[in-house]
Amino acid sequence: MDTVTNRLKKAAADELPEEDQADFLDEEEQERLLQDLRLQNEQSNLMIQAGLLFIGVLVSAIFIVYLYELSSTAILPFPFLSTPVVSRIKYPRMGILLSIGAVGVSMLNLMLTCRVTLSDFMHMTPSHRGVGQLHLGTSVAAVVTGSIMPLICLLNSTITWIEVAFWSLPLMMLVMDFLAIAMMGQVEANFTELEKSSDAPVDTNVNYDTDDSEENNGKQSTCRIKSLTNSFDAPTIDLNEEDLDEEDEEDDDDEEDEEDEEDNSDEEAPAPAKEEKANKGKNKAESSTRAIGAEDDDESDVSDSELDYLDTSLIIQSGRRTRGNKIDYTQFGADTPADEE
Repeated sequence: MDTVTNRLKKAAADELPEEDQADFLDEEEQERLLQDLRLQNEQSNLMIQAGLLFIGVLVSAIFIVYLYELSSTAILPFPFLSTPVVSRIKYPRMGILLSIGAVGVSMLNLMLTCRVTLSDFMHMTPSHRGVGQLHLGTSVAAVVTGSIMPLICLLNSTITWIEVAFWSLPLMMLVMDFLAIAMMGQVEANFTELEKSSDAPVDTNVNYDTDDSEENNGKQSTCRIKSLTNSFDAPTIDLNEEDLDEEDEEDDDDEEDEEDEEDNSDEEAPAPAKEEKANKGKNKAESSTRAIGAEDDDESDVSDSELDYLDTSLIIQSGRRTRGNKIDYTQFGADTPADEE
């Protein structure tokens, strides 16, 4: 079935365009990578589980050796101690049976929680079933059977701390199993989240050029904006004579419109203002006509001698206005002024 599905996927990928083929290949690579990582994780989990079971077997062997030595001497089987420690508990055989039972229940709890069998350990092949939830029944049984002997040791004041640690070995092993199960379950949850994120559909209609998508696509939008600005060529504007003439005509039209608006504003002014303007215009016209008539009369009455006198007087006045310049007034037929002498 796997070969058939792979062939169908390859055929579908060949029919797609180049960009879609690249996306399809990326998805395939991600799936392969996730599968490889999952296989490696399952293999490592199997090795950890086998190691924990082996530790349980060793702990059980220690209690079996102690049971065998009870016939001669009740010395605790601790090889690293310089001086042997004799057990002072009243019922050592009951404690040995409870401890071996606690170790066996903890091993069973590990196998049920991790969903593995003895055949998996024998062939060292992952079960691909993953780590399940903690099995409550076996966990409670292991805790109860493993904590009986340490509590009895704590109630007796004559028992040393070395013997308390010896009877607490099943509880220590159970704590190690719980920690390993929690770590394996956390890694399994992370893998499931990765698979869900990879299998989730991608919305191709999303516009990544907007400024709202700052969390995931801010860099893409800035790069695209830079590329657009670099590739953008500003249009060149050619102004011909016809265009300039049209602009001049438009300016003239604007000026005419402004003049019309001023005329309209004058027309819309109130009646008293219009009358005042008209009276002012009439007065100016009358004064200008009177001045023109007076000038005509004066011109008709003035003789040539008077005109010469006027010229000399004007020259004298202009000479007075100049600073530091002396004028010969005799050449004009006039005397020098007294202030200049």
